Amino acid sequence: MLPRVADSLSFLYLDAVRVVQDDTGVCACVGQSGGGDRVYLPTAALSCVLLGPGTSITQPALATFARHGTTVVCTGSGAVRTYAGIQPSSLTTQWLERQVRAWADDNERLAVAARMYERRFDIEIPSGTSLAQMRGLEGQRVKTLYRMLAQKHRIARFRRNYDPDTWDSQDPGLEQQRNGQWR
Repeated sequence: MLPRVADSLSFLYLDAVRVVQDDTGVCACVGQSGGGDRVYLPTAALSCVLLGPGTSITQPALATFARHGTTVVCTGSGAVRTYAGIQPSSLTTQWLERQVRAWADDNERLAVAARMYERRFDIEIPSGTSLAQMRGLEGQRVKTLYRMLAQKHRIARFRRNYDPDTWDSQDPGLEQQRNGQWR
């Protein structure tokens, strides 16, 4: 299980190392040409990795950081200056902002609902159809599906009206099952 963000280390500064991905995980190779000591990095527990001067990193190691949602920043000595940064798309709010804008605009919200309905059911929604009408169309589809499934499973009487006070008597299939009439 991956650690929670609250359990993550805030950042790790690496200087004069080669960061590589091997069969076990991501490690920082310290020493001559990667032949020295290897220090394995807790990629899933890091929020940010700061790469100082003299550091190189391989593409597979970067891909692992991205999969774990770790931000990678190229910095100057002692992390004083920032030269470049890579932030995983999962950490941005771009998609959330687009959703909020679509939800806040009544016309755009209706257009999104129509596109979703068309993609889900592979039918074209006539222009000018209201959200209530789309809900009604979907309700008819669901009711037809329930009726078809009731026939398939030999449930004699199908109804969608129920009384919350007599919950057990609402499903005719349960009644038939109790009487041994249905499997």
